[in-house]
Amino acid sequence: MKFVRDAWPIVVIVATIAGAAWTAAWNVRDFLRVEIAASESRLTARVATTDARVTSLESRLTQQIAESETRLTAQIAELRQLLIDHLEDHANAR
Repeated sequence: MKFVRDAWPIVVIVATIAGAAWTAAWNVRDFLRVEIAASESRLTARVATTDARVTSLESRLTQQIAESETRLTAQIAELRQLLIDHLEDHANAR
């Protein structure tokens, strides 16, 4: 009986520390769950924003490439006509 009377403060201290550790671990678990969910949300938003920007850039690049091809086709046709006219001038000069 003396042992129980002498040991109960130690049991209470150990139980209090164990309870505090359990509570802290539980709170950390909840905190981490919330932080991970928030990080996932932020990452999803950034991915969506980046995807929209990439889509916009692709669209602009496609348009610029089409415009460049049109311009180059017109310039090639003009150069071809100039070459044909020049060769005709040489042929007529003889």
